[in-house]
Amino acid sequence: MAASIGGTSCDFVKGWASGQKQRITTWVTPGVNGTAAQKLGTETGRFSFVGIKFGTESAIQTWKTTIEAMKGTTISIVDDRARTFANCFVESVGTVEPMPVIESGAAKYRASISVMGHVRVT
Repeated sequence: MAASIGGTSCDFVKGWASGQKQRITTWVTPGVNGTAAQKLGTETGRFSFVGIKFGTESAIQTWKTTIEAMKGTTISIVDDRARTFANCFVESVGTVEPMPVIESGAAKYRASISVMGHVRVT
């Protein structure tokens, strides 16, 4: 399976996603020795991925626009090791900074974009 962010093809996808974690709150009561703690349930995991694409300027622009439109949606991400991360709610999408590269004598661009958010509980 090819690397992708929300079904949009990327040449590389690097990053991580953490699982759910126990939330705990602590407090100190004046006049009482020690610290109290209480378990509050689980919180959603976080994710942060960077997608990298090589292509023409117009192809990079289309790729960028498509990924930017995913903000506020739940997507699946496949990294370049073919690991799938499902139920990723995209909270923010970074900016793209295309860099010119030479590939087989033709002018192309390399662009990267970051996506971050929460892994939704199902």
